[in-house]
Amino acid sequence: MRGNNTYENRIGISYSLLKRKTKGVIKVRPEDFIVKEIWKGVILDFDREVWLGSGGDFLLVLIEKKDWDTLKIVREISKRLGISRKRIKFAGTKDKRSLSIQILSIFGVDEDEISKLKIRDVRLKVIGRQNKPIGLGDLDGNYFEITIRNVEREDIAIIKDNIEKINQEGVPSFYYFQRFGNRLNNHLVGKELVRRNFENAAKIFLTDYLLEKDEESREARVFLSENWGEFKKALKIFPKKLTYERIILEHLAKYPRDFVNAMRRLPKELLKILIHAYQAYLFNIAVSIRGDHIKDVLKGDIVFECRGWFVDRENPKFAEHISYTENFVATAFLPGYKAKIAKGFQGDLEKDLLKKEDIRLEDFYIKQFPEISSEGGRREVLIRTKIDVRDISKDGLNPGKFKVKIAFCLMKGCYATSVLRELLVTSFYEIF
Repeated sequence: MRGNNTYENRIGISYSLLKRKTKGVIKVRPEDFIVKEIWKGVILDFDREVWLGSGGDFLLVLIEKKDWDTLKIVREISKRLGISRKRIKFAGTKDKRSLSIQILSIFGVDEDEISKLKIRDVRLKVIGRQNKPIGLGDLDGNYFEITIRNVEREDIAIIKDNIEKINQEGVPSFYYFQRFGNRLNNHLVGKELVRRNFENAAKIFLTDYLLEKDEESREARVFLSENWGEFKKALKIFPKKLTYERIILEHLAKYPRDFVNAMRRLPKELLKILIHAYQAYLFNIAVSIRGDHIKDVLKGDIVFECRGWFVDRENPKFAEHISYTENFVATAFLPGYKAKIAKGFQGDLEKDLLKKEDIRLEDFYIKQFPEISSEGGRREVLIRTKIDVRDISKDGLNPGKFKVKIAFCLMKGCYATSVLRELLVTSFYEIF
């Protein structure tokens, strides 16, 4: 089914698997959206004893945080410890409006320094040491426990029916709003970085006000949009909460034409997020075009083997070399300088998309920014999971309505909203 959601269209999504959905509300409270990382097949729990090894300069810290953005809590911890934020690494970002549990690695700190930290709505404990930092994607996946509120009695049956269909067929493996930033423009900045147009990248990052919700920030972006080049004046106007924008402006105020190094002053992790967002945008378009064929394996497809919710992304195979069974899932490209293009229908689709974007795979090697260049790869077009209904009861926050609590596991890099959007009619952009 083709969708017509303006926000989704902005990030390349124009397809939905299920037609009949219901109204419902999520994230009323952070505790309504619980996320726990899965490492080595184990769902992390703060109150469960776990030890991941001894020896090494990288302290492994389990963090439980409520209503904290991952990047902001990393910045807060580094500030409290008096160390560079570059010494703190994580395997993946988590939604701000949630109760989340994940692992951090911190270089060169002692256990007692962690035990002394007291941060609002945050719990920390040391769970080991190792000889290298955690890298993005090091985890297996994530476990979600989500409460849907404000559900009408008659809609409960629809939710149950859709859950059964999802458990049988899966859902499209879209990258969702979290990948694209609050203003849904990370991919636009990433595209300009890939194109080597660093001034345009900085301009979009600083001035795009279309979806800016904060009035003070919007006024600052509008000013610079209308007075591009007035970086010293903009620096006085941009609020301090726009931390990354001010980092760029501080450089441009001194060196007005040095856009390469202005962008380089951003954290490497953030710059990678911008590149990855552009790859995600192109992936979303490819999945949307493929449409109902996401459930099929076609001749020429590159496929992954899967076991339940877990997908083996390390050993892709061309479809003509295997006998298709339900244990395989088709993929679409994540463009990069080492990425492979499929053959057949999917291959033609991917080549046409690159042509329309006027982008080549080798463009993702950025010699001015080799540290954020991306090899690319493949990603499954379909998420397979099993949703368990944990509770259906009266919603104490909404008299006369019900709440439905569901739980499921997803492979790393997959979004719970890809599942929820097939169940609910709601504006997820406003929530996330």
